Amino acid sequence: MARVVLDLPEKYNFETETTVHISEINHANHVGGAGIMFLLNEARIQFFAKYGWNELDVEGLGIAMNDSVILYKSQAFQGDVLEMKVALTDFFQYGYDFIYLLTNKKTGREVCRAKTGIMFFDYKKGTKAEVPPRFRELFAEAEK
Repeated sequence: MARVVLDLPEKYNFETETTVHISEINHANHVGGAGIMFLLNEARIQFFAKYGWNELDVEGLGIAMNDSVILYKSQAFQGDVLEMKVALTDFFQYGYDFIYLLTNKKTGREVCRAKTGIMFFDYKKGTKAEVPPRFRELFAEAEK
């Protein structure tokens, strides 16, 4: 079976840190798949908050995840501090991709790289929506 490849961008739009909590730990005593998704969501929530938005109100529209990819690189454990970088890439009419890089701050080891496909959604109408003009303008460089 072919392995999934996820190239990292040269530039990131946002960086933050978080500490791994017990709720992200699985039965093998390290961050599991569900925990990684929680951490990716946290990075995305903090990204939106930086601009005064949330996942239900980005210039009046919500967002929906339409796909995801996670490449696990090393284990992370409760108490580890992770650096989380986020980049926006591959804009299309209704959305874009978030690329994530999670690294252990103490060791410098890459924990995972991931992608979530994001689509704008008008929850009042129940339909997909085009990328809001201000959002597209703020991240125009990511379209190139």
